Amino acid sequence: MDSNSPLSQLGSIYMVLNTSELGQILNDTAGLGDTGQLAVVTATNQSFFHVVLPPVRTPYLFGQQLPLSGYYAIQKAIATGGSGVMVGCGLIAAEAMTAYQPLPFNWVMVAEISEDEISAPVARLKLYILAAILVVGPATLVVSLLASQVIVRPIRRLRSLALLFSGGNFETRSPIRHRTFPDELIELNMAFNIMAEKLSSQNDSLINKVKERTRELEAAKLEAEAANAAKSSFLATITHELRTPLNGICGLSALLAETPLNPDQQDLIGSIRDCSEGLTIIVNDVLDFSKIEAGKLQLEKRPFDLHQCIENSLYLLHLKASEKGLLLSHNVSTDTPTYVEGDVVRLKQILINLVGNSVKFTSEGQVVVTVNSTPKGSGTYELFFESLVSKFQSGGQQHHKEVWRNWPGMMNGRIWVTSEPGKGSRFCFTIIANESRQAAMKPATVNDPMYNDLAHRYPLNILLAEDNAVNIKLAVRMLGRLGYTCTVVDNGEEAVKAMKAEKYDLILMDMQMPICNGPEATQRIRADRSIAIQPVILALTANAMATDRQKCLDAGMNDHLSKPIKIETLAEALELWGARISAATMARRANSRMSGEFLRRPVSTTAITPSLTNHKSDST
Repeated sequence: MDSNSPLSQLGSIYMVLNTSELGQILNDTAGLGDTGQLAVVTATNQSFFHVVLPPVRTPYLFGQQLPLSGYYAIQKAIATGGSGVMVGCGLIAAEAMTAYQPLPFNWVMVAEISEDEISAPVARLKLYILAAILVVGPATLVVSLLASQVIVRPIRRLRSLALLFSGGNFETRSPIRHRTFPDELIELNMAFNIMAEKLSSQNDSLINKVKERTRELEAAKLEAEAANAAKSSFLATITHELRTPLNGICGLSALLAETPLNPDQQDLIGSIRDCSEGLTIIVNDVLDFSKIEAGKLQLEKRPFDLHQCIENSLYLLHLKASEKGLLLSHNVSTDTPTYVEGDVVRLKQILINLVGNSVKFTSEGQVVVTVNSTPKGSGTYELFFESLVSKFQSGGQQHHKEVWRNWPGMMNGRIWVTSEPGKGSRFCFTIIANESRQAAMKPATVNDPMYNDLAHRYPLNILLAEDNAVNIKLAVRMLGRLGYTCTVVDNGEEAVKAMKAEKYDLILMDMQMPICNGPEATQRIRADRSIAIQPVILALTANAMATDRQKCLDAGMNDHLSKPIKIETLAEALELWGARISAATMARRANSRMSGEFLRRPVSTTAITPSLTNHKSDST
């Protein structure tokens, strides 16, 4: 080879290294665990490297050409010539932690250990922690529950005590367990006991106050009941005292009117009867006021002639109007129904009071009563009543505030008044009424053929127990007018004696008599076994309260006739009971077993009262 050529080889130098000490270092695995090892590698070229000395764990790699691309840590160490630590593919495992350090001669010292071996302590730690959680957790829960029971149990006990206390057991207290160091629960129990003591004391005080108030209310109730009883007694007394003379006035004037009289006398008798009718209305007002206060007033609902009702009501006021020089007239619209259903008595009282006030407080001019009707459908009408007064002078705004002012409202209507001083006033009220397809039954009179032979059809032996001379005279005259005679006694004791001495079919018994009153005499007669055939007993009473009729029935009477008694009412009662007595007599003759019970059994209200009440209502 030419010596002057730049590529000519001049010679070769060989170096021999003793790697025994380096091998000892590589074979020493102290501190490298079970998978760690040391290796020395060098680059064969840019793509491959080989292991210079065989590693202790992977000696089979010695002398092999390995690609740098598969070992990123070795590739980086050879390329950069620096040191470092990386995780990736190593000589001992696919996942290993590799530390590298450059050596002379382009060698690289590589220290590797498996990543599994590195993470094993962490996994064991996780396992230990998990085991601790699984073991310590339940234990902690148990301990916590036990501790909570110790804390919560007193609170629950206190809650139960509070529920007992709220349920009315005011003696409930929480027991206090004394401890060296008081805690919040002890303080809470003490606070509960203090609260319970205060509430119990307040409850006792409240109970005492309630008892005291109750005693006061009971005393006030007794006073109110006593006052109400006194008022009822007063009403009963005043109505009795009024009805007793009214009975004589109405009855005797009615009998006198049937005697031969000249026209002037007939007119005077008519005036007397009108005045007595007006006074009867006033007495009824007193009774109605008592019923309204007690909320027991019930309106009747039966057919009546509306036009006749208006004419009869105004007829009673014509005399008063003419005395004052007033013209009293009325006008009923043609579309106003003739027959309606309602309470004719209350309607008459409204008209008499309303128009009566109009006449009373009008000095001159006229009083015009107008009646109109407005159909409401299904046969229902709103009836409008107006009393137009000219030159009304005083007090008009107050006179509708009387007992009867409530009745239009009870008839689904209203009442009002408008007034202009010096010009006139309008007294108005409305009611709702149904048109009646049935004509009102006209009350029977004593001149009706059915009463002409009453005594002949029903011959009755009658006993009259009455202490008032006028009432005796009236009853005897009325019975005589109907063809009957009677035996008269003036007290209940005599009535009992008379009943024992002779058989009477019917007794007209006054309620209030000396020595022995009507109810007591009736009870004695009913209880007397010696009286084989019990008579019919009709009460004659000036008391017209609802309780008075019940007293009659409770005493054993069959029914009662309220004073003032009209001859028509008496005739109707004799017709009714005469028929019953006649039927009982025939039954006895036929040996009927029911004969005794027939007369002893009180007749129901619906069986008697409607027929008698018709005359009483129309009398007003």
